[in-house]
Order: sequence, then C-alpha cells, then structure tokens
Amino acid sequence: MFKGYISNTIGRVQWTIHAQSSFLIPYLEQISHRISGKVKESADDTLLTIMRKDRYKILGEFEVFRVNEIQTYLVKMYKYSGLIQKVKQLFKNTRGFQEFNTTYVAAMKGVPVEVPVAYGERKHLFTKGFYLIIGKIERSCTLREYFRTGVSPGERRDVMEKFGTLSKNIHDSGVKQDDFSLDNFLAYASETGERRVILIDSDQYVDLHSGKNSILYALFRLAEQVSPFGTFSKDLSTHDFLVQMKGNRLECYLGNYTAFHINHHPVQKNRTVNTHIIKQLLQTNDT
Repeated sequence: MFKGYISNTIGRVQWTIHAQSSFLIPYLEQISHRISGKVKESADDTLLTIMRKDRYKILGEFEVFRVNEIQTYLVKMYKYSGLIQKVKQLFKNTRGFQEFNTTYVAAMKGVPVEVPVAYGERKHLFTKGFYLIIGKIERSCTLREYFRTGVSPGERRDVMEKFGTLSKNIHDSGVKQDDFSLDNFLAYASETGERRVILIDSDQYVDLHSGKNSILYALFRLAEQVSPFGTFSKDLSTHDFLVQMKGNRLECYLGNYTAFHINHHPVQKNRTVNTHIIKQLLQTNDT
C-alpha cells in the first residue's frame, strides 16, 4: 500500500515501518510494551523521554546509536478515552493514519515534508491508540519562532522566498491546507549550511476536485458505509474528507468526526439523508 514500507505486528500494535528504518523494530517492541501498559513508566526510563502529556496525546523522544552517530526520533502517541470516540473509529481512519497518509501523499507529489518512519495502531475490538515515529530534525524551529530571532534581512528574505516557493508547490500539487500558519512550517539548516523550509502540519487533504467521477462514486460509497451509524452534518464540506488511492480505486474517508452525528434511525432513512447531503455538497462546489 505504501511504497518502501513493511508491516510488523508487535503485541496488539500493528506497525507500518519504512524498510530502511527496520532497525527500529526492537525499539518499537519496547515502546509497544510500554504503551500497552505491560511496562510501567519510571523516572529513570532509558528509552522514552516524555516531553509533553495530556489526556489525549503524549509527545516523547528516544535516541538510537547507529553508524557512529546518535539519531533522535519523536514519538506521537494519541489515545481514545471515550466510548463514542472508539465507536467512530469503526468507520473512519484514525488521526494518526490521516497524518501519515497525507504526509506520504504530499511527499510522493514532491512536497518537502517529513514523513513518519513508522505508524502504529493498537486495537482490541476498538482502536485504543495510534502512534507516529518521526525523525527529529536537529537545530530546527517553526517559521514563527525563526522570524522572532535576530536574523539578518538577507537571511530573512531568503527564507521568505523559500516559503513562497514551497506554498506554491503545495498548491500546485493538489495538497491543500485550511490555514497557512507559520507554525505549520519548519526552518532548519542542512548539513551543507543551506537554509531549508518544509511542511510539518498534518491537517492537509488531497484536492477533491480532480477525477470528479471517481470521487462521486467514492463519496456515495462512503455514505453507504456510514449510514448504519448515523448521518453527515448539514454543513459538511470538502475539507471534512480525506482521499486515498487503493490500487486503481479511489477511497474517501471522513477526516472530521464532528461532521458526523450518530443516531439510531433506520439505515434506509440515514442513507436517504446522507445521499441528499452529498448531492448538495457536489452542487455547491460546482457553482
């Protein structure tokens, strides 16, 4: 499904990992045991350093000594605490998959973006959590942080030109964003000293206006799939969907769970409502 990636199941965590990063599998085993609760957190944890933690997300990092150098990886861990959230994952992809998939698609379209080296999902009937492993770029910061530093006018101009070029490339590639915030881009110096700017935001989506017939079929198929559970929101927009190619077939997924309402109405009634909402959505975007 993802070129260059392999699958590996560790415990109840299904990992998709880049073949060139397969040396991380022993580390993923330790992370899998820890996040599944088999290993309790300790103050002297030598693998994973927790940087930030709240009810829904944990951000940490770990180091790997390889080829005479230390490589640092960031770990994003998301978890579902409520039953409603878990039920919703039965018919849509997780936020972790969306971030992995959209960065992968963006990279395939030539957009400079840091694609996670591994993505994992922990399941037991419901999806209980999902995880992303991302190579850490040292001596980097967001563009907002960068422009707050005392950079010279010439360096600032160079970075702004690179930012403008990248923004145009993102638009031309069909990968779009709702908000081009300076926090969504990372600035850093390469090994040769060249200043670079890359996209780091995960809230992207593939343009829904290409291949209209394929998208039309995929949207109605999605409406059929979700009708046993409820209906789309009346203010549904194209921003609420993710698009992915599976072989030669286009698939649509609901990327915004707030755009869907769970109910106990008959499937046929929900199907009629969902079909009507999809038709209205398409008519609105044709005008």
